[in-house]
Amino acid sequence: MSNFLNLLLLLLLCGCTRYTLGPPKDLHGLERFRLGSFVNKTFAPQLETQLKSDLLALFAKRQTHRIEEPAQAILDITLVDYKRIASVKQERQGLVPRAFTLEATVECSLRRFDGVAFKPKRIRACVELLRDSQALTAEYQSMPQLSALLAEKIYNALTDTW
Repeated sequence: MSNFLNLLLLLLLCGCTRYTLGPPKDLHGLERFRLGSFVNKTFAPQLETQLKSDLLALFAKRQTHRIEEPAQAILDITLVDYKRIASVKQERQGLVPRAFTLEATVECSLRRFDGVAFKPKRIRACVELLRDSQALTAEYQSMPQLSALLAEKIYNALTDTW
């Protein structure tokens, strides 16, 4: 009986030898990549530039993967959708909405030089904002928050299992 328990314990421990805590150290052998094409199919050009700088800052801060040359793969990002959704928070509010949800969707793919590392994946981020009288000003001021959230989700999707 003790031989069986020892064998079972040995099998359990052997199965966990390669497991490590935390984010993956290498992305299937990829450590260096670069930002490739960044296509914007929306009417929000300020989101594109903000997202690029947020992604570069996030990769520099985390230091698990590097954006540098010579790159092993290319990260392509397409900004496919941007919506402003009006919402009424109170019944007596009437026809003028006081709250909006900003929603942005990107499609990311990671290309190795010898083929596709990860197939395109859609990532969506939402930010709620309240406004008083200047809806466009409030929307413009919420772009950095939406971009930072989207960059975080892109980074997590890239470094996690795709």
